[in-house]
Amino acid sequence: MIRPGRAVHRILSFAFYSIPLEERASVRQKLEDLVQESPRLRAEVHVDHERLFVSGEDELQLLELRLKVIQRELAEPGDLKVNYLETVLGSAEAEHSYLRETGGARNYGYCRLRVEPGQQGSGLQFLYDLNNEAIARQSVQAIEAGVRQTAQDGILQDSELVDLKVTLLTSDCDEIGRHEMSLRIAGAMAFREAAKHAKPVVLEPMVEATIDLPTPFMSSVMEDVHARRGRIESISQTVDGLLIRAAIPAAEVLRSSARGRSGYTTRFLRYEPIKSKGSDGEAGAVVRNFWPPNPRGGAIAMKF
Repeated sequence: MIRPGRAVHRILSFAFYSIPLEERASVRQKLEDLVQESPRLRAEVHVDHERLFVSGEDELQLLELRLKVIQRELAEPGDLKVNYLETVLGSAEAEHSYLRETGGARNYGYCRLRVEPGQQGSGLQFLYDLNNEAIARQSVQAIEAGVRQTAQDGILQDSELVDLKVTLLTSDCDEIGRHEMSLRIAGAMAFREAAKHAKPVVLEPMVEATIDLPTPFMSSVMEDVHARRGRIESISQTVDGLLIRAAIPAAEVLRSSARGRSGYTTRFLRYEPIKSKGSDGEAGAVVRNFWPPNPRGGAIAMKF
């Protein structure tokens, strides 16, 4: 549940790993009630991959909420983590044919499709031309289901693939009612193969850090921003010192190096291709060796 108004960006989350299925609805309701207790809290309770999550974009708010969950013994929450996404920067085509003989019956599904970048914020667009005689119309729904399921699971690190177009070029099958699973598998495998060759990258959430500090600490804070793979967006003079705006990866949220004498606030900016420390800035060069390492899939523990 979320309040009306600005959408909640799910850039930070903590999950619940040990809630029995029969208790999930009850725990979810208690969590939603807890969220509603704080008028300024921007958070959302949701289920993803059969697991309960609380997500939002404000680190301190979510940490306070997580502490309340523990204090009230509602459930056992996991650590607060940063949510990553995936996308493609190039275009590629692939095909897959799935054929199995079961009990003397043939299970067959085939498709060829193209993967290419979409507009930012467009999610996944699945396209096809009903006038294309090379497409078996009754196969489209099953192939799309296979594509979307694979996109949710990701191909690099179990993070959802977004902002891309998938165009079905050709398809074939036997009896659709009996071979829907064959088409789903063909769609999933063709999509995975095409996406792997379409320059896939990992996307990380960027936040804008607004840092209010005395002038003598400017160089120290700027060094800290760069050390956290951030970049300075603007510097302006204030009555008491300086106001610095910087774009910083959420996983590197700034902890001021100004000896506790500067304050900062953050807000979500956008997702960008992740770059390693010391990289030359080419996103595609760090796809399979991104920093920091992620041993458990699409969410990485925050580093402070």
